[in-house]
Amino acid sequence: MYFSVSFPTLSDIIIFLSMANKFKTGDVITLKTGSHTMTVKGNAFKRSAGINESIPDRYECVWYDGKKQQTAVFQEDLLKLAQ
Repeated sequence: MYFSVSFPTLSDIIIFLSMANKFKTGDVITLKTGSHTMTVKGNAFKRSAGINESIPDRYECVWYDGKKQQTAVFQEDLLKLAQ
């Protein structure tokens, strides 16, 4: 009995790395169109069959509007690091 082992190609590795998160927890960001500065709380999650699944291109962000804390989820391509 023989087993076949395959290793990822360079293009597989490049695709995998390009899918890595652009932002990390604690990053200070804004919307590309302008907004309050916000802090990345982490990846957004969806609940499926009783299991929380991370959504890799969506981020839960938090900011303060006066004294009130606000939280929302944004798509990665709408965000940029704050200057």
